[in-house]
Amino acid sequence: EVGLLAVLNGEVDQKAQGLGLENYAVLKENEAKGAYKLAMPPGAAGDPIAFNITHTDPVLRQIFADVRWRQAMSLALNRAEMNETLWYGLGRPQQALPLGVPFVTDADRDYMIQHDPKKANALLDEMGLKRGSNNMRLRPDGKPLTLLWEYTSQFASPGYVQLVQGYWRALGVEVTLKEITTALTRQKARAGDADINMEWDIPFEPNLISQVELYTP
Repeated sequence: EVGLLAVLNGEVDQKAQGLGLENYAVLKENEAKGAYKLAMPPGAAGDPIAFNITHTDPVLRQIFADVRWRQAMSLALNRAEMNETLWYGLGRPQQALPLGVPFVTDADRDYMIQHDPKKANALLDEMGLKRGSNNMRLRPDGKPLTLLWEYTSQFASPGYVQLVQGYWRALGVEVTLKEITTALTRQKARAGDADINMEWDIPFEPNLISQVELYTP
C-alpha cells in the first residue's frame, strides 16, 4: 500500500513488479496527478503456482509428485471467476506457458484449465486422500492434509491467494495463508521446505529469451 501510494504521488521513476491488475483502475485514474504513464505489457502472466515436488517432508513430496494432485488443484480453480474478480476480465484463462514459441499449442494452453470440482475430487479420492470426521482430507500417514502457503505480495495479491484457498478448501484440502518477505520465500525455496513456490521454477516469463536458464535441464 505504501509503494502504491508512492507511485500515485509521482515519487517513483519506474515500477513494474508488485503492481498487479488489481491496481489498474486506481493507477489509471491518477496518471495526470502522479505525472506518470501506465503501460500494460502484451505478454504478462498471472500468478504462477508450483507445488514443491522435492519437499523435505517425504509425505508431501509423495503427494505433490503425483500428477493427479496437480491436475486436481488446477481443475479446482475457477479461472473465469478469478479473471473477472481480480483482473477486470482482461486476462485469458490458460496455463503458464511462454509466448511466441512454435512448440506451445492451444492444447497445452488449455490443459486442465476447466473448472471441474467433481473431477478434481475424484482424482484426490483416487489418490487415497480420504476425508476425516470434519470432511477435510487426510494424508496417507493419517495426519490432516494442510498446506502452508507462504506468499509474498511481490508475486501474489491477498485477493488472489484467498480465492485459491477457497477453491482448494472446497476439495477438502486445508490451506493456511501467511504473507512473508520475498527474501524469505526464496530462502525457503532453496531449503526445500516450502509447500508452494511462485518464482523461478516455472515459465512465468513471457518468452524464452527473457529467462532462458529456466529451460536448461
